[in-house]
Amino acid sequence: MKLISPIDFKVDQWLWHGRAEWPAQAFYYFTYLGEAYFVAVVTVIAVVYLWFKTDKAKAYGLAVSAVGSVGTVLMLKHLIARPRPVHSFYAETLASFPSAHATLAVAVYGLLFYYLISSVRQPWQKTALHLISALFILLLGFSRLYLGVHYLSDVVAGYAVGFVWLTAGVLVEKNLKD
Repeated sequence: MKLISPIDFKVDQWLWHGRAEWPAQAFYYFTYLGEAYFVAVVTVIAVVYLWFKTDKAKAYGLAVSAVGSVGTVLMLKHLIARPRPVHSFYAETLASFPSAHATLAVAVYGLLFYYLISSVRQPWQKTALHLISALFILLLGFSRLYLGVHYLSDVVAGYAVGFVWLTAGVLVEKNLKD
């Protein structure tokens, strides 16, 4: 099985040759928002808040989305064991496929944005939050590419896995409310 497609290689090379220091530093700090330990803290705080302050069904949905996405990513990384790109800005220890950052961006942050969007009434607020959430998720995935720690297909697969678990979280929440 070929682990790195020609488009993965071309995108990686293009970004590597065009990488500049200041955007790399900015993305280096931005990418921390997708680190597993940071997302775990955000998730625990959000689950506790939702449990005690607003909505237990949303707390369950978020927990399912977070735990399911992490479990799926770890299993896929172990099974596929794809190597990381060679020209990375810094070293990573786990396998490359799929991107856990991209997965968690969609599964956890995407679900939190979904909850937030569903809580506002004004159309302009919904539109603004949709744009902010899309930009945040896209930038988190792009940061992984720009830093050279993932291939394009890693990020796309991470988004897909994250979307599956975001959907599962929404379904859990909706079924518990009924």
